[in-house]
Amino acid sequence: MLSNPDTECIGANTETNKVTRPVFHAQAIFRLGSETREGRELLLRNYAGYSLAEILKKPELFITLMPGLFNTKIDCIKGICPSEGKKIFINLTPGQIKSPHLEECITRLLEVASPEFKIVLEVTENEVVDDWNYTLRTLHGLQERGIEIAIDDFGAGYANLKSLIQIRPTYVKVDRLILDKACIQPQAENFVYALVNFIHNLEMKAILEGIETAKHLAIAIKSRAEFGQGYLFEKPKAIVLP
Repeated sequence: MLSNPDTECIGANTETNKVTRPVFHAQAIFRLGSETREGRELLLRNYAGYSLAEILKKPELFITLMPGLFNTKIDCIKGICPSEGKKIFINLTPGQIKSPHLEECITRLLEVASPEFKIVLEVTENEVVDDWNYTLRTLHGLQERGIEIAIDDFGAGYANLKSLIQIRPTYVKVDRLILDKACIQPQAENFVYALVNFIHNLEMKAILEGIETAKHLAIAIKSRAEFGQGYLFEKPKAIVLP
């Protein structure tokens, strides 16, 4: 999940309103029905003078900035306590999957994370996958190296059943808008239950995003999803880079 920027930018230049240093936050993913953290997701806020909103408008920036972004993510891992969850969820776009820098970035990531953490790559389908077979081979290769895969924002964008069936991710993160609709429409609520059941039938784990109210939580628990993420549990916290 690529989180929305905060109203206040840490490290911003007040004259130009541009951020002068990388800003990442982390938000916990909790096991529903308990206070146990499964792990933390790294959330991009600002990088290289670009806000998250600006980068999302130009997906090619995820590719051109990739080496620096991953170096910063590696620094972020050093600032996370293993007692707060053993999994580190990191976003990976389709464009980054095809980048020649991917192998080097993943190798360094694994070297820094091991043995305290296990890496989960969240495939963010906010752009069209133009070479599905290559993407699939690459993701299966990452899985063979012990990296877990999550499909992000399922039910929105380009994420679809094809992604689940062929990638075989460990986690499926259900888009927050689905849970929002479930709070006001009985049919949408039943859809959440059916969707989580479908995910379980594929032997995958469900993470419900956007849990911000008691009603969100009640539906999430009733759905029997394993995990939840949202402001009701914890707001994203800034990571102090070394």
